[in-house]
Amino acid sequence: MGKPGEPSPRGNEKEKKKGEVNPLLPAPPSRDPAPPRREDELSGKCISHANLEYLRDAMRTVTRISAIISFIFTIFPIVSKLQAS
Repeated sequence: MGKPGEPSPRGNEKEKKKGEVNPLLPAPPSRDPAPPRREDELSGKCISHANLEYLRDAMRTVTRISAIISFIFTIFPIVSKLQAS
């Protein structure tokens, strides 16, 4: 313990100089604002939540149909072998 008024010991911690960057911390955000975008640049590039739900449902349907087709082509040779014997 130190006397009152003395700085407390902090191990091997160095004093940070002004302007020194800690490489372990994330970089601060840039101060330059994003350039303004024209409306025609943005058109057609945003997918709304409703469209995402529609695409998700469509992909589920495609997956189900694919699984059914795989099942049919897996079972068909087995059934034909059973019928032949």
